[in-house]
Amino acid sequence: MRELKRTDLLTVLNHYFHTALADSERWRTESDGLTPAGVEAELIALEFMARDTRERLSLHRSDEPYDNGVGVVCWHYLGCNVVWLSEEVGMAMRVKPETGEVGLKQRYRVTNWSEYDRALVNRGNLTIWFDEATIRDSWTPPLPIGRGKPGWYSETAIQTCLTIKTLFQLPYRATEGLIKSLMRLCQLDLTVPDHPHMSRRAAQLSVKIPRRPRKGPMHVVVDSTGLKIFGEGEWKVRQHGVGKRRTWRKIPLAVDETSKDIIGIEVTTTAWGDSKILPGLLDQIEGEIAQVSADGAYDSHGCHAAIAERDARATIPPRDGAVTWGDAHPRDAILQEIEAKGLDGWKNDSGYHRHSIAENMRYRLKQLGDRLYSRTFERQVTEAHVRAAILNTFTYLGMPQSVRVGQIASAA
Repeated sequence: MRELKRTDLLTVLNHYFHTALADSERWRTESDGLTPAGVEAELIALEFMARDTRERLSLHRSDEPYDNGVGVVCWHYLGCNVVWLSEEVGMAMRVKPETGEVGLKQRYRVTNWSEYDRALVNRGNLTIWFDEATIRDSWTPPLPIGRGKPGWYSETAIQTCLTIKTLFQLPYRATEGLIKSLMRLCQLDLTVPDHPHMSRRAAQLSVKIPRRPRKGPMHVVVDSTGLKIFGEGEWKVRQHGVGKRRTWRKIPLAVDETSKDIIGIEVTTTAWGDSKILPGLLDQIEGEIAQVSADGAYDSHGCHAAIAERDARATIPPRDGAVTWGDAHPRDAILQEIEAKGLDGWKNDSGYHRHSIAENMRYRLKQLGDRLYSRTFERQVTEAHVRAAILNTFTYLGMPQSVRVGQIASAA
């Protein structure tokens, strides 16, 4: 087996792992290389936290012979083409194939920097989130039809309070104080809901997520991320390892590849698989869909059927070891194209790389906080939807428009 230099091994371990993957580790150092040998530790279940997704990775074992006849264990992560290799007794690690080619990094330039700069400034403009005219007209709800006591605060009022709370990451009491000060500054004679009332209404609020009308068929890109409910922070994990009490909420997102806004969002527990959620995401999308791009976790009969019902083309890479489904299924054509062009060639021709728009939306979502602060599931759903409304407002204020201007050689 190819020897791994100490620097390469330490880089991989430091970058991808927070906890050890084996009960015990004993390595033998030979000259300037580090060869796994004489290790008698049995690999435990691989559960670690990826730096970007913060989700569990399910790895599946398959025994394969190495080129020189040495037996190895391959751990495949469903949904991508990454293979984790290890010796029969040893530690799993990520091995990058040596192609001998030096990749080229693209250089881009933002062409609308002045407009985008103003949009970034306006994201902190309180008059956008607390519009005086809208507040005056829609702060109180209309009178009820028939008998009943009229309400004090409309859903617009509660959503405005929760938006400011989420945007500036304030507790309920501080949110109440900020809204009262804004009412005084705007000289509005309106009452402000107290913090218990905000919390109660958050459990049953139907958040209005702004969405602009579409022009023509859409290319929908889908991905999911996780927001932590409780658990240790990054510092504690790096210093002392991962504890047992860690919980996330899964947030699947559907994003318009052209306008880059959220057009579908779900909030589920970690028990839900990605493939079960896609039909519900597509049901939220109004208008014609031309193409749906997602990663290999969505490679299932149900997902392909849901996409076919919308008369859209599925751009989902099949999982490792995939076989044809027969009956001239569109997925079989994808397998044939991958066999003819290779995986990279198929991704370039099919437009799969636009799936990175959804990955960028995951990053933007976590810029508003990498955890949910609500205690109950209903309020957590509302909090996630409020974040989606904020991100769409950010998008409509202005986004960068970049063009490719050249290539630079990547660092060796």
